[in-house]
Amino acid sequence: MFADRAAPRPISQITGILRNAFGWWTGELAGLVPAALRRRLGSMRGQLYLMLDGERMDLIYDAAGRREVLARLPRPEADRDSARRALSALRYRRREAAAPVTLCIPADDALRHTITLPQAAAGNLAQVVSFELDRQTPFNREDIYFSHRLVKRDPEARQLLVELTVVPRAVVSNALQIATDLGLQVEAVRVSGEEGSTEASPNVLPEAARRKTPRLAGRALAGLAGLTVLLGIAALAIPFYQVEKEADELTQEVAQAKQKADASLRLQHEIDAAVQDRGSLVERKRQTVPVSDVLRNLTELLPDDTWLITLEISGTEVRLSGYSTSATEILRILDRSTAFSNAAFRASLTQDARLNREQFNIVAQVHGEKPR
Repeated sequence: MFADRAAPRPISQITGILRNAFGWWTGELAGLVPAALRRRLGSMRGQLYLMLDGERMDLIYDAAGRREVLARLPRPEADRDSARRALSALRYRRREAAAPVTLCIPADDALRHTITLPQAAAGNLAQVVSFELDRQTPFNREDIYFSHRLVKRDPEARQLLVELTVVPRAVVSNALQIATDLGLQVEAVRVSGEEGSTEASPNVLPEAARRKTPRLAGRALAGLAGLTVLLGIAALAIPFYQVEKEADELTQEVAQAKQKADASLRLQHEIDAAVQDRGSLVERKRQTVPVSDVLRNLTELLPDDTWLITLEISGTEVRLSGYSTSATEILRILDRSTAFSNAAFRASLTQDARLNREQFNIVAQVHGEKPR
């Protein structure tokens, strides 16, 4: 596309060095910025893509979803000098062309399919996917690069749907060599979406294989550029820092207020429980027949030829044991009385020949009314 243009003048080369130095220094400083701030600032810049497709390459700039084809370059293996000149001229005219690039490999050169994993694998998904490679793909692990993306969670089936992308290392190495021949800085290698889809895969390069930005020679120029960037970042970061600090302080105040409210609520529950217990005790006491009433009623009801050995009162129940001429008559007396009910023998009657009395053991319910 730009093969007929003349080579850039020396001043453009100096400008290019300054621009590259500026880009490198901003990359170094970006690593020091907190992750939350990087995400906020990341939405303010676009992304540069090099689409590798057949005999040509498209250099595309994507800003907030709006894509612009900056250039269509010949592949460097066919005409490297022409491609480098075209890219250098483009960088002179468009600052976006100097940014780190993401290489996009055609979907036909990769394998992308969805696999099913148990829900328990979510906590260590990357490692589980790595273990599944030999079973899910026909490649040896040392011959490929791969990435994964969680597509869907199925809570009912307790499964995860994961998209797996596998690329032969030879294909990735060829793409990286193309970028090297063009003098491009690569920050990611992705697989383009299928036809009709714009969604590319995650970065297939592992962390250890990702190319680091080389240090350039112009330290003095880079230092000046870096100072400018640092001041700019500080100007942007200070308001965010202040807002986050105020948010943290407000969160702490809310947490303290919640603790006080929880303590007050617990105290109220304890007071309610104490009041309820006191009411239960009062009600239980009110329902309990006084011992003196039980003794008086038994004294009035039991015949003179009857005497007790033991008397036990438990709540609304009384237990009697002793001797009488007719223990059965005692049951009838207690049942007819309004002070007692449900009288019954707790044990079999025995006849004491020495006393000529029946030994009894009776239990009955106490009502507390005066006998009639």
